[in-house]
Amino acid sequence: MIALIAAGALGLAVLIGFVTIVVSIHREDRAMSLDHAPKNGSSAFARRVTGCHVGRGVSWT
Repeated sequence: MIALIAAGALGLAVLIGFVTIVVSIHREDRAMSLDHAPKNGSSAFARRVTGCHVGRGVSWT
């Protein structure tokens, strides 16, 4: 029973993380704002997870 509750909690956490990433990516894609630093924490997290983050000193050419 405890394993089922733990699996459900883990699944819920993964689902919430996935939805957060999808919403953040969709919001930034609509604003076409991937060429500068993210405006909030969820956008920064989404960029870091997907590998689309802007490092310091990077020049977009």
